[in-house]
Amino acid sequence: MNHWLHHQSAALLSYLQQGGPVMWPLLLCCFAMLYLAADMLFSQSADKLPSHTTNGELGWLEQRLDKLNLESALWHQQGQLQAITLLATTAPLLGLLGTVNGMITMFSALSYTGLHDGKALSDGIAMAMITTQTGLLIGAPGLLMAFLWRRRLAKTRSQWARLSCPTTSEPHHVK
Repeated sequence: MNHWLHHQSAALLSYLQQGGPVMWPLLLCCFAMLYLAADMLFSQSADKLPSHTTNGELGWLEQRLDKLNLESALWHQQGQLQAITLLATTAPLLGLLGTVNGMITMFSALSYTGLHDGKALSDGIAMAMITTQTGLLIGAPGLLMAFLWRRRLAKTRSQWARLSCPTTSEPHHVK
């Protein structure tokens, strides 16, 4: 088991090195998206509607507090969703930057060695392809997750809007 883990970590490090310097911001994008997604999944979820708002057990003040708490949670998740969307759209662009970097490396090697050094050419092409692949592998699932989460938040908002009709038990101010 320990040998397998050592082999896998060495392979991952080699992959990151082959991709060039753009791989590190891509890795940062990936970890930031994973952190935000885990926080949204495991934090107090905004889609859990208070069950007591429909049967009138609470007074108007408690209903207002429930609504404020839910709105706060929804806005927090909306902010995290925007961050995930930004990271997911940035990752393929970083991959494209790595592609350009790899092509520059390849043409630079071509200008120095001509067609005699195949390794220099293949290193540039590998850098270009690895960063493109990594950017897409990070961005595509991130955009899918953002789309699904956006639908979930919209469903929660519409459910809450149906349940939170104005109550008639508000206190009357006596003058």
